[in-house]
Amino acid sequence: MRRTPDDTRTEEEKTEPTETFCVRTLDVKSHTVCDLTLPYNDIDDVRAHIDQVASNLTRINTIEEANYFKQNADLLQNHKTSFTDSALIPPITELKDFYMTDPISRASLTMAKCVKAVEEQLKSRHT
Repeated sequence: MRRTPDDTRTEEEKTEPTETFCVRTLDVKSHTVCDLTLPYNDIDDVRAHIDQVASNLTRINTIEEANYFKQNADLLQNHKTSFTDSALIPPITELKDFYMTDPISRASLTMAKCVKAVEEQLKSRHT
């Protein structure tokens, strides 16, 4: 296996099909190794592409109006559910044995004693 002076791969490695994930960079060598041609030649090309994809990232020192309120108003107009002033009541208001929901607490003798003490306190008429 002979190495070429301009490449770190051997002749055998060059002929074998590879499935290598390459990071998209401006490095010419990575283009050659990955057999990938990027549409960018310099940093200005990268910035132009960013401006096409996400122009808000290239507008520096400008203040843009947020459209959240308009978007929310549009969504509410299409909403079919009616809203009331009544309080929201969750289906479960108390989770019994909350501290015994994970395996470490269930295996703990101290936690078992604590749960037993709480249950006895709840049964007591002095609460």
